[in-house]
Amino acid sequence: MDRRYLGGNGEALTIWISVAASTVLTFYGYDQGVFGNVVISRNFLQTFGHPSPDIQGTATSIYNIGCFVGAMSTIFTSDKLGRPCQIIVGGTVIGIGAIIQTASYTVAQIMVGRIMAGLGTGMNTATAGSWQAETSKMQSRGKLVIIQVANCITGFSDSNWLTPGVSFPAGDVVWRFPLAFQLFFVLCIYALCPFLPDSPCLLIRTGKYEAAAPATSSGLSGSASASPSLPITYLFYPETANRTLEDIDRFFETKPKIVVCENALATHLSRLRQYTERDEVVRRELEKGSQGGGWSGDVDDEKAVGGSAVQKLE
Repeated sequence: MDRRYLGGNGEALTIWISVAASTVLTFYGYDQGVFGNVVISRNFLQTFGHPSPDIQGTATSIYNIGCFVGAMSTIFTSDKLGRPCQIIVGGTVIGIGAIIQTASYTVAQIMVGRIMAGLGTGMNTATAGSWQAETSKMQSRGKLVIIQVANCITGFSDSNWLTPGVSFPAGDVVWRFPLAFQLFFVLCIYALCPFLPDSPCLLIRTGKYEAAAPATSSGLSGSASASPSLPITYLFYPETANRTLEDIDRFFETKPKIVVCENALATHLSRLRQYTERDEVVRRELEKGSQGGGWSGDVDDEKAVGGSAVQKLE
């Protein structure tokens, strides 16, 4: 039985994935702005013994070191964990960092909390864009990814409204509440990601065809739109218009020549018949697997079919 995802399938499911990815980028913008506003509050300075401007700057910017390390770590973890699970892990790290920052009474504590929040943010921002791109249709992929960047600006604006908004009460709440508000985004991640599918592109690329079946049957793997077959020629880079991410993977798995301008598979603007035929083969095998027969092909089979497609056109 097919798994049911948040939003069902088709466009509604894409929207919910976009909401989850937007949460990640909105938090990134929020965390970029919140500490700069918090660190100048009178109560904050009193609590931490009026740290020098150098220490204040270090506590603010050390977050970006955590972001860098967290983003680089996804090279080793993102494909293994899957996109939603990686974001949940990153959200958990962010939550730990937010709790440490909110409960801090020393500069060392606040720096540790900033680094932890940065680690989680780096993991999530490096993953959310890929997840959004790999689960959206070609016609809307660029627009949705650009929306994620806009959400980063929205988060930054939110932090600049929230911190002045809570600056009127007396006591630690003026700086602890904005830092604790990071947990709101973590809760949103927990509420969304467990109920959304992983990237079908990632699952198929790693040979997890049966795991990809529920996601592909939910309408995440879009077909190309019809367009004229115009020979757009590149020297080293293949045409990506009207190609799915699976198409691009299949092309490079055939190990084409460095100069691709003479390769018809790389230069046609329209999606070629060989790609749609391979999609049909994968679809039939997935249906066969769902009936208890299991996937009868493997990654090498797919590479072989892709290679034959290139040979037919060269």
